[in-house]
Amino acid sequence: MRFVPSLWDRATGRRNILRRIFEETGDALFSYAHVRRLDPRGLRERLSIPNTVNLWIDSSGFQIGNMVTGRSNIFDVYEFQNSCSQFAISLDTPGDIQETYRNAILTLAYSKGFPMSPKIYAVATSDGSFGHLRDLVQKYDALDFDGIAVGALIPYGSLRLEQLALLLTTVGRATSKPIHALGIGGYDALYVLAAAGVATFDSSKFLVGAKWRIYHLPRGGMIYIGDHYSSKTTIRRRQTRAGDLPCRCPACLTAKRIEFFQQPRAESVAMLALHNYYMMKNEVQLIKLAMDEGWFHYLFIDRARKSPALRRAMGPLGLRNHRKIRDGLRWK
Repeated sequence: MRFVPSLWDRATGRRNILRRIFEETGDALFSYAHVRRLDPRGLRERLSIPNTVNLWIDSSGFQIGNMVTGRSNIFDVYEFQNSCSQFAISLDTPGDIQETYRNAILTLAYSKGFPMSPKIYAVATSDGSFGHLRDLVQKYDALDFDGIAVGALIPYGSLRLEQLALLLTTVGRATSKPIHALGIGGYDALYVLAAAGVATFDSSKFLVGAKWRIYHLPRGGMIYIGDHYSSKTTIRRRQTRAGDLPCRCPACLTAKRIEFFQQPRAESVAMLALHNYYMMKNEVQLIKLAMDEGWFHYLFIDRARKSPALRRAMGPLGLRNHRKIRDGLRWK
């Protein structure tokens, strides 16, 4: 399972710090809605993205569907993706299977007119019916798409892991293509993704959390260390912490103390996001190592003991009857 960080930020000062992530990863995702005003042919130079980094361009279907940004058409989106990306995600309409399928087919057909094309991932959205979702993915599986991107995962959050597991296992049983999960949040969800066979996922949790002054701890714990970056009121301000940092990542070695992350500066938010990125990256590396070495079930048991939501996801993942996991959790 590969982590594709989604790290767009409007502030140049934060972007200059966040680009250190490019040295740590082989992939980065940007949403079309965030970069559409930029020249796609100069995007790498403008954002200091090395040629060694695979660029993923999401179509921004989630933002468009939730009216966060204006509408787009598949031709403009794909031309942008074709000009700069290695992975293109088709334009979806969250919850509308027919429109999403139509957009994916048009994207695939339009791509045939270009001499070279990025890998195209067709978005599988859900209207609440897992049967409809399965039928949609089976249609994609019979066509020349390079992978399936599972959209609209954000509403499932960290507490509805059972529904997330049902969604991903439904997709996994309907296709042999690699699966990419869009917009993953909580750390427990990483275990669901791994157990469901997801190949790649993207997340901006490390950056969004930093703006809320959330400091990630190893294994997915977190603490609030201050007020939201844009807070202009003293109402309900949190009791801030002070002292040395319990981490030796590059960001924390630079910051040295919690007070650094509490400063009302864009740079302090970016450094906190960098720390959070290292925490999520380390968790993904731990999961990958456990799967490669054959002890993922022990890691899953350890996580599930502390997470009722993750235990509920075991049924859809087919793990409830897994002997090693059942015995480890002492299920009756």
